Amino acid sequence: MRNYIILILTIFTYSQLCFSDSSGSHLHFNQVDRNDKKANIDENMAVEVSKNQVFKLVTKGILSRDWLKSSPLEAIKKDFLGKLEWVIKIKNDNEVINRKILFVFLSLDGKFIAANFTGK
Repeated sequence: MRNYIILILTIFTYSQLCFSDSSGSHLHFNQVDRNDKKANIDENMAVEVSKNQVFKLVTKGILSRDWLKSSPLEAIKKDFLGKLEWVIKIKNDNEVINRKILFVFLSLDGKFIAANFTGK
């Protein structure tokens, strides 16, 4: 019985040493490491990601098919309450005046945040 308890304690101690880092924190399988800073995308990649998002919005029926022929005007980093985001302006000459410019918002690592016609 004593040997059994020693064996269990040894396995428990060893597993704690193997599956934790020096800070004592741990990760579950498939969990995102919040401390891992993903690489930021550049301007060209931000434009490509925004084109892909426009395609998705068209296939969902949110935007008309004319938006597939649209062209990006610019991609800039903009500060929103202390957090930088990519803002990509996309122009569609076939739309009505107040809907000619679509703004696509992305995180700096390229994740889609939102899209609207106001830029806010």
